[in-house]
Order: sequence, then structure tokens, then C-alpha cells
Amino acid sequence: MKNVLEIKNVSKKIGKRQILDNLSLDVREGEIFGFVGPNGAGKTTLIKVMLGLYKPNKGSISIAGFDIKDDFEKAMDEVGAIIENPEMYGYLSGKDNLKLYARMDPNNDYEYQKEVIESVKLGSRINNKVRTYSLGMRQRLGIAQALISKPKLLVLDEPTNGLDPLGIKELRDLLKKISKEKNIAVFISSHILSEIELMCDRIAIIDNGKILEVKDMHDKNDTESLRVSFEVDEVNKAKEVLKANNKEVKIIENGIEVFVTREEVPDINLLLVKENIKVYEINIEHKTLEDEFIEKTKGTKGQIK
Repeated sequence: MKNVLEIKNVSKKIGKRQILDNLSLDVREGEIFGFVGPNGAGKTTLIKVMLGLYKPNKGSISIAGFDIKDDFEKAMDEVGAIIENPEMYGYLSGKDNLKLYARMDPNNDYEYQKEVIESVKLGSRINNKVRTYSLGMRQRLGIAQALISKPKLLVLDEPTNGLDPLGIKELRDLLKKISKEKNIAVFISSHILSEIELMCDRIAIIDNGKILEVKDMHDKNDTESLRVSFEVDEVNKAKEVLKANNKEVKIIENGIEVFVTREEVPDINLLLVKENIKVYEINIEHKTLEDEFIEKTKGTKGQIK
């Protein structure tokens, strides 16, 4: 897949504070890319740099092949964005809001407007005044607005904020549909890890302005991402035995929990049995994104604003 967004060695300083530190990543057409990190890690700052609201101190960003420094207008023509909540004219209908926005696009395409309206599934409510819309409906309308100009990159900053569980699921399904059917690259900044895990094709974890990891969410062959629980009769003894063998151990109900590879599981079981600790049950789970996030950002305080 072709890269739509390319960020290379971008750094941003405000005063004496290093907000972004030599950050590089790419986003491909047709994928949903999640950008996650603690509050103050630099997520919104990067989005502002991408959209030209901040200038980087060094590095380059290109969108659909256009460098934002040398071809800013052409680059921005390829972007649709919502930063936090979409702002609309409440006294106008959803449809009239979209028409008003579309008039600012020199390549205004009425047929495409109708296609976008249909894709966000507002139905007959598109003709109602926006002030009567729920937050979820406003988010859908905001996405329609961002799509009107036929962007190759859709940028969303915390799009699920304030949505109820049904609204979050509907938004997730909508973004999956749009990214695949329209081959649009979707870049989402969020701290709601459970949703990012369900929604995204790849994710990047940022902390203190640095990318800690870029992960393919479809790759289930990572043998290091296993959470293993052992139900044992002597919990404290089991913990001490494994700690003596350089394993980080967490006490849970009726047993202990460790993060290890699959190959290490029988060795740990044998070690416990040799110490006369009875093992009643072993459960293996892949690490969740939340597990990996906490592990990667362990000990950080998120001081960047």
C-alpha cells in the first residue's frame, strides 16, 4: 500500500520544552492508524504540526506526496480533519451545513456530496437542524464535512470523546467502512485503548515526544505478548520462586500472573512443581493493548503539554 502520510525526524520545541523528539512514522492508504499515548505525550502537538498550525523545528512531513513546507496548500487539499468536537451552525440543517462547506471547495461535486451523506447514515435527520443532533450525530456530520473535499487523509483527534457505547461502535464501523471503501488513510489520536485495539490496523505508542513502538494490530504471532496465570496452592511461595528467577510476578485471585513467551510456560510449571507448589490450572492470554501501553510507558509522568 502507498504511503499517504510520511513524517520524518520531526522535532518540536516550545520554549525550553521538547514536545516532539525526532519522531518518524507513516500512514498508508486504506488503513486506520491509531496514535496513542498518555495525556501530555505530544499527540495533539503532532496533529497541529501536520496541519500547519505549528512549525516543526526540524524534520519533514508530506501528505499525498506534497511537502507541507514547500506545497502547503496542495498538501492541505488532501486532508480532512476534526480536532476534538466538530463545530457546526446549529440553526442550519445538517445538509445545509455540508452545502455551505462544499461551496468553499473549488472541485465541488454534488453527486459526491450525496454519496458522503449516505455513507455516514444520518438518514432523514440530515434535514433537521444541527442543534437537535446528539453528540454521535454531530460526530457523523463532522466526518461527512471532513470527507466533502475528497481527502486522501482523514485526521481525527479524540473522536470518541463523550460518546456512549453505541455511538462509539457506530463511529468505529463507519470509519472501517470509509477507510476500506474509499481507500482513505485515517489517522486517529486517542487515549481510549480498547477502542483503538478494535478499530485500528496499526498503532504507534508515543511518550515524552518519542515513538516507543509501532505495532501491527493484525499480527497475532508475537510470542512475547502472552499473559499467563497459574492457579496454585501457595501463592506467596510461587511469587518468590519466580522472582528469584528474574520474572515479574503479580498476585491475582487464587494464583499468580506473569508475562512470558509460550515456550517459557512449561519451564515455569516445572519450576513450581519442583518446589512442591501444586499447579491446578494454567491460562494463557495475549497481552491487550492496555497491557502493552502500560508496559511501554511504565514510570512516565506525562509532563509534556
